[in-house]
Amino acid sequence: MPIWIVVDGDDVFIRTYRGKTSRWYRELLAGPGALVVDGKRVRVHAVPATDPESIKRASDGYRKKYAKSGSLDAMLRRSVLPTTLRLEPA
Repeated sequence: MPIWIVVDGDDVFIRTYRGKTSRWYRELLAGPGALVVDGKRVRVHAVPATDPESIKRASDGYRKKYAKSGSLDAMLRRSVLPTTLRLEPA
């Protein structure tokens, strides 16, 4: 399943348009997860990034990276902003 990822400085952000009922979101918060980056598995854990600055940085990143996507508005809805997560090495 593709997950929209944005990088701002040293921070990696993800968010789910499905809200807190998203399965991957719940599972990632419950324990370590992994991303596949350039064919390599990287273990990560998720930290809620619900402070206004993190939400803005993630949203700005989505606007820039996915500007032409028809799904962008879904990722910027007020109801999904609290699902913003920062990924850190596990």
